[in-house]
Amino acid sequence: LDGGSLAELILNSPSGIDANQVALIGCQIAEAVAFAHAKATFHRDLKPSNILIQKGSNDKDRIQATLTDFGLAKRWD
Repeated sequence: LDGGSLAELILNSPSGIDANQVALIGCQIAEAVAFAHAKATFHRDLKPSNILIQKGSNDKDRIQATLTDFGLAKRWD
């Protein structure tokens, strides 16, 4: 994804990230975690470097956050 990770976005934004983008990313990650939990899966390694960002083609397009790296995930019954 062309935006890198959320960790990189934070480090490369010395003036901070727009509050609307923070809210959007938070909602998208919450939805991803809820989906995993609905499938009886715990991610167990949720951190900014495991969230990849796809930027929109211009400033008015939304960004898309994607939760990655389910290597430590655990399923429960």
